[in-house]
Order: sequence, then C-alpha cells, then structure tokens
Amino acid sequence: GMSFSTADLHIAGLRPPPDTSPPASGTAAYRYIVDRQITSFDDGRVTQIDHGISILDSNGVRATFYVTPPLMEQRLEQWRAVVQSGHEIGNHSFNHEPWLHLYSKQELVEEFEKTEKAIFDVTGKRTVGFRGPGYSLSPTVLEVMAERGYEYDCSTLPTYIAPLARTYY
Repeated sequence: GMSFSTADLHIAGLRPPPDTSPPASGTAAYRYIVDRQITSFDDGRVTQIDHGISILDSNGVRATFYVTPPLMEQRLEQWRAVVQSGHEIGNHSFNHEPWLHLYSKQELVEEFEKTEKAIFDVTGKRTVGFRGPGYSLSPTVLEVMAERGYEYDCSTLPTYIAPLARTYY
C-alpha cells in the first residue's frame, strides 16, 4: 500500500520570521502552518507517483516529496510532472545514508551540492527544504543548510524511534 506521513513543519532557526503574521499566499520566503498540516512523503516510492499524485491533485493537496536523485532518475518524466503540478521536491540527500549527521562539513557541502544539482537538472527548480535520511540531523547539517539558503528542515520525527536509531549510528 501507500506510505503517507504527515509531519509538522520544523523550522530549524534557519531564518527568523520577518514578523508574526503569515506571508501572503504563494510566497515562499518563510513557511508557516496556519490551519493545515504539511503533507510529505519520503523516499520516492513508485506508489507515490502511480497512485498518490492523482489522489493529492484531485483533492487540491500539495505535498513535498523527499526523494534521492538515484530514485528520481528511474522515472524522470514522472518527477518532472510532479513538480509541474505544483508539488515540491525536497533534498533527501544523494546517498541516503542515515549517518549523515556524522559527515564532516566538507562532506556535507559536497553531498548537498551533488543533490541540489541533480534535483535542479530534473525539475528546473532549486530545492529549499531538507529532510535527512533516517531523520539524520546535526548542528553542522543545519549550518550547511543555512549557508546554502535553505528555508526549512523537516528532519525531526516526533517519536522515540529516531533517538533510538541515533544510538546505533
């Protein structure tokens, strides 16, 4: 079946809000949750393209898909269509290694550059959001994101699973 996940948007302190009111509809300078949840999908599963997009589109729901470039390459035209229909592709890393939080700063910069270029080459859009593989996150990841102009991070998972996974990596 389909794997849907609804995540609260986690603003990682990358950009402070210009004021306390939400921006006008359609602006991407800063993300807010007003009366809805942000819907997101991990790992670019085939069912997301084959079934999920049509369900989302028919209900007027826009989502963020955190996809690795190797998975995007398997269905380039479909992922282009996802973006053209108004959905977002977020950076989910290139290699999808859940120990990303252990990378050096230079390794992170290289991983981000490689992923951003691949996503841009497919979609024509710059990625502005990030979800670490395995919800991997560190102060260095946030620092690299801020330096690269990311608007948000969505690498937290409000459960005991992520901290348990960190004990392994």
